[in-house]
Amino acid sequence: MAEKNGDPDPLWNFTWSDLDAWVGAKTLVRGRQYQREHRVENLAHASSGELVAWVTGTERYATAVAASGVTFKSWCTCPVGTSCKHAVAVVLEYLESLKNNVPVRTLADNDPRILIFACSMPGSKTDLPFAKVPEQKTLFGISGPGKNRGDISAEEVLHDYFDGLTKTDLVELLDKICRESPEIGQDILSRNTLASADPEAILESLRADIAALAQDEGKVPWNRRSAVTDYSTMNDRMEVLLSSGFADAVLRCGQDLFRFATAEIDKMDENGDDRYDGYDEDDDEESEDFAGEVSECINTVFLALDRSTLPVHERMMYVSDLEFNDDYGLCPRNHPFWNGPFTENDWSRFVDLLISRMEADQNEGDWKDNSLFSPRENFIRKLLFAFNAANRSDDAIHFCIVTAGKPGYSPSLVRYLIRMKRGDEARKWIEREIRLVHGDYRKEIELRILLCELWEQEEDWLHIAGMRAAEFLSSPSIEGYRKLKTASERAGVWWEVSEEILDFLALDKKPVSCVSQSVDGEMILIILPRSGVISLKPERKIPAPAFELLIAIAIEEKDHYEVLVWYDMYLTGKPARFLPTVLVEGIADTIAENFPDRAVAMRKHIAEVYLKEARPRSYESAMVQIRKTKETLKRQDRLPEWELYLSELKKNHSRKKLFLDMLVILDERPIVKR
Repeated sequence: MAEKNGDPDPLWNFTWSDLDAWVGAKTLVRGRQYQREHRVENLAHASSGELVAWVTGTERYATAVAASGVTFKSWCTCPVGTSCKHAVAVVLEYLESLKNNVPVRTLADNDPRILIFACSMPGSKTDLPFAKVPEQKTLFGISGPGKNRGDISAEEVLHDYFDGLTKTDLVELLDKICRESPEIGQDILSRNTLASADPEAILESLRADIAALAQDEGKVPWNRRSAVTDYSTMNDRMEVLLSSGFADAVLRCGQDLFRFATAEIDKMDENGDDRYDGYDEDDDEESEDFAGEVSECINTVFLALDRSTLPVHERMMYVSDLEFNDDYGLCPRNHPFWNGPFTENDWSRFVDLLISRMEADQNEGDWKDNSLFSPRENFIRKLLFAFNAANRSDDAIHFCIVTAGKPGYSPSLVRYLIRMKRGDEARKWIEREIRLVHGDYRKEIELRILLCELWEQEEDWLHIAGMRAAEFLSSPSIEGYRKLKTASERAGVWWEVSEEILDFLALDKKPVSCVSQSVDGEMILIILPRSGVISLKPERKIPAPAFELLIAIAIEEKDHYEVLVWYDMYLTGKPARFLPTVLVEGIADTIAENFPDRAVAMRKHIAEVYLKEARPRSYESAMVQIRKTKETLKRQDRLPEWELYLSELKKNHSRKKLFLDMLVILDERPIVKR
């Protein structure tokens, strides 16, 4: 960023690069479009330094931005919440005001947006806009002596302010807020209506609306703020019921709502359009709004737990049921429920409930053998955690030993035995399971993971290296190379192993296997023991030299000379297909310092490949290469060559308006030209 040069407002010196570093090219371009479309209204300057405005998107959002140096912070009532396109539009609108010498008004103390921020971003001691800091004149004047921003929340500021108003002034302020923000007025009216209604009637209407979700209607009720299925009126009724002592009823309704709403979101996903619609984020916002409405209701349901008549262990089971089936993040994150306090007896009774649930599911045929990261696996993890919290480790070990051998085994059970240093039981189980799953490649992957965890606990890195070598030879990849290198280095044999691996890839020289006289079983790469207990796929024959993998390995080792050797050999051989673009990008990055001309040529070619796709995401990828080209030429004092390249890009792609907007970001001159 440029120096301030004594300007009264440092924003005069802001560049597109400063904004790009804050939000990225995609959001910056979208925010620029919002500003051009005059979506920013009622721009104001808070006395504490923030810029505040209304920004029209899917809805009308309140947005605030503050900055210190080149560090931005923003708040927005949109689903993104921070560093969003709306915040960019506010900054650009302010810059436009500077450019045209248009004064920006001061934010009034009773501006409704102050209340909106406090209500939409609640929390004690949370870093919100409009904290009590010394009065400053510019956006950047938010630092200085006095209280830190984190010492007081906007909610506290508002509470003190409202507490000091007379009844007449408070009514006048509320009238103004309701006029300028009709949605707040509607919320107040709805709450007043609910508060005067019969709780039993409210409960019946709530149950009816939730039941309607199960009947394929999906329209109950309609959002008063946007064209999205709305659950806010449901949440209002839940809050009234909760305050009226109907906590158990709220829990029952919450369970039904969660189940039916999840089914409704499933339908939305099935019927949704996955096409990328340019850089318009409105569809994403609509989806987030939908999930957010449901999540607010579930949050109220969680609040009902402490007021319910359910025993503690049944509350634990209630929360677990929701969490086990939460595919869309509807449950509140970091909710304090699991912080307790819970007694060992609470955890013990919860364990018994979980085991009963598992046995019932097994009897009904629902206890299926799923993958490593299945919901069922989460169930087992929760069960083992509860065993520990109940101080029933012996019961947990017995449960693992008995249950792990049953159909539908769980890797977490064996992992628990390993963690409890019961390696002999774990090894027996693995060996028994190996015989049962022979040929099932997915199961074998899980078993290899467990076996490596056991060897790692025993610090048997030689066996782990042998396992990694067998995996690499079966299916060579750069990720397999990394794992093999790590294990071999820990075992102290990487030098010998690397020589064998490179000969295999470059010369198609099959690594030597033999039966050791001193160690039982077969050895691989001469010095590594083959596990002999897992049937890997047959070693795949790959054409030598394996250029793609050899180049990837040279990039991994940051060996710019080897990278070019293999790349040039690849080009000399008149390849039948092109290297993956991401690999060529890695080549350019590796050789840029020592061979800048070749790196520049590669990056220009990669950029053209992306630009031909004529898609917003491809433009972003092209911009990465163009920016790196600029940096390389700039380091070598070849700016005229850069200016010529930039001019050619603008000329050759003059019809790609979005791309041309992105090119502006590379301009290092201040956005506001005086």
